[in-house]
Amino acid sequence: MRKLIIILIIFLVLQLSALDLSHWTQLSTNYFSTDAEDVVELITSASADADNVTSDGKFGFKLQHETSGRINNDLSFTIQDEVFFSEKSHEQKNSFLYNDAKLKLYYHKQNHFIKIQYSNRSYEGENTLFLNSPSLLESIQQRSVHNTYFLYKGNFNKFDLSLLTSLRNLDYRYARLEEEDDEEWKSHRAWDNDWMTNIVAGYQINDAFRFFGKAYYKDDLNENDDYDYTQFGAGIEFDNRFDFFNSLFARFTYLNNTSKAIADYKEHYFLTESRYTKRFNNGFTGFVSYVNRSCYDQKNAEILRISNVAKIHLKYSYLIDNTKDSFILAGLIYNPETDGNLILTELNQYLFNNCYLGAGAKYAPELYSQYIGQIEFLLDPVKSIWIRNEFTDFNKKFGQNIISFGTTLIF
Repeated sequence: MRKLIIILIIFLVLQLSALDLSHWTQLSTNYFSTDAEDVVELITSASADADNVTSDGKFGFKLQHETSGRINNDLSFTIQDEVFFSEKSHEQKNSFLYNDAKLKLYYHKQNHFIKIQYSNRSYEGENTLFLNSPSLLESIQQRSVHNTYFLYKGNFNKFDLSLLTSLRNLDYRYARLEEEDDEEWKSHRAWDNDWMTNIVAGYQINDAFRFFGKAYYKDDLNENDDYDYTQFGAGIEFDNRFDFFNSLFARFTYLNNTSKAIADYKEHYFLTESRYTKRFNNGFTGFVSYVNRSCYDQKNAEILRISNVAKIHLKYSYLIDNTKDSFILAGLIYNPETDGNLILTELNQYLFNNCYLGAGAKYAPELYSQYIGQIEFLLDPVKSIWIRNEFTDFNKKFGQNIISFGTTLIF
């Protein structure tokens, strides 16, 4: 058996070496600090015990890697992996040690596209917090999440079809008081699974207008069907690039929702989306977008607004002869129903000798303010080293500061 495994590994290495491969790697080490004055209790492992976390600074690191290659003219693949570790701290994270791996296979020929993906996100118990899941009674600690994903897109003259189906398998632990002794907690292991399918079929009326219908079904794959979900809908969209400088996209969708987890007044649901993009001759580009979510309350015979989201982005690019463009970006998001109002700005400025200064700020009046600064030095067009500082001040919690030093490589 061992010889067979060795032979298979050698064969796989030889096969990969014959492919046209490209690699992207990013490694960073992080230092976390906070202005919190209190000791925080983090409940980890499947027990009622909590770890006391002080406000002292904590270290961590993140490694990200992606390998992509082409098997033949129609088949390609991507392998991605991310490892994150940090000493337990006040940082807003569900886990301080996890590994997230993805394997993607693509098939693209003429008017047909297929994507198959498997991902596994694994967590280490001593460094993972307990969470609340709406479909589970107990607070749970995730051990691993498996996602299997299949996507097909096809075009047949004026008709198009999209089929997406996925299976999620959650391996978790939970703690429960024993019936014989109310002071003793016992760890239990269980699985939670769900399956979803989404189908969209469209007809291109002309160059700009498209009519479509869609169906969505989610099954929690357990005895309790409270979170099963069925949705049918139809809509029309307009997508037209008038010229190099102007384009407009708009879409209206009606959706009929059926689920015990959804309020009755949201059975008839309306989604309106639009985006206008403008390019100028002087280096400016920008867009304005608007999304409205509404529903029809049959009981009271009235239309209710759920949320409005308006976005404005404007970007000015200059010094474009360098390896990376210099630019200034500003944006505004207006979303009053969900406290999602946001003002943002971002800067990338060439300094000298392939050295760049990056800066950014976000201000969400109801939630937080964030300030980011970064200096990046390009060793060549595909290799760089950088240092980054990110400070976030949460309105109702403590502030946090993360300093990162890392390198990015493409080869």
